[in-house]
Amino acid sequence: MLSHPRTSIITDGLVKAGKPHPRTDGTYPKFFEEFIRSKEWMPLETAVHKNSGIPAQRFGLERRGTVAPGQWADLVIFAADQIGTPATYEEANLPPEGIRDVMVNGQWAVCGDWVASACSGRALRQTA
Repeated sequence: MLSHPRTSIITDGLVKAGKPHPRTDGTYPKFFEEFIRSKEWMPLETAVHKNSGIPAQRFGLERRGTVAPGQWADLVIFAADQIGTPATYEEANLPPEGIRDVMVNGQWAVCGDWVASACSGRALRQTA
């Protein structure tokens, strides 16, 4: 099912007080770690598209999901040979591994060890 061309990868994980599910922060790192790097179910480029372009198109999020002029710059810079998550049900708050930088709406949210104090994200509404 995951390798089907029309399948997209999304999460319904919510950030809330208490003990989160280990996939709240680890859905995408787990997908890349297990199904792309370990099991090699599809090329990396296909996996990225399933996690960005397909969901953006399906949910009608204009100017999102691809890297091109005129698009919002929502980017995750990761090491394909290191991305993963050590989070478990017992230790759900462990951060993902292999992610170096994150850009949201063209502004750095994480850059190496630096984390922005202000959020540049916003709620999105379907436009198409």
